[in-house]
Amino acid sequence: MTTPHRFPTLEDFPDDVLDVRADSSPEVCRRLGDYRLVQVSRLIERLRREQETGSAGHLRQEALLAGMEALLMDAHLMYARARGAFEGNA
Repeated sequence: MTTPHRFPTLEDFPDDVLDVRADSSPEVCRRLGDYRLVQVSRLIERLRREQETGSAGHLRQEALLAGMEALLMDAHLMYARARGAFEGNA
């Protein structure tokens, strides 16, 4: 019997997940990338709730979408660093 896959939550990450430096290991970079994806998931949930209740004005939606874009770009950069393709390490 297998355990069904579950999307991580913010609580699944250690307190130091944001502590990524230039000399951080690929695993640390991947972990931050994963954390950023969970943050995006939370923003999507928030946007859905606000749309359902009618409390998501246009500017608020744009702010949430801009936040998602920034988090996705950071996740992409962290995964690139983990692969060694960032800052000329390819």
